[in-house]
Amino acid sequence: MTVTLERRTDIHRCLRVNVDDAAILLRLVIIALLVSCIILVAIEKHYHNTIQRRSEKKNNGRNVCA
Repeated sequence: MTVTLERRTDIHRCLRVNVDDAAILLRLVIIALLVSCIILVAIEKHYHNTIQRRSEKKNNGRNVCA
């Protein structure tokens, strides 16, 4: 019986380690997703500003020529 209890304890310890590892991995995944979202928002904002500048340049060029 003592051996069985020790095995159960060992298995329980392994499960705790695995749960801790899973929690750490989950946190890393969440952080990676947040960082990627921030990067995507920054890229989209830059793209929108670039398109807006190009359209303003085209409109200004047309007004000067007319």
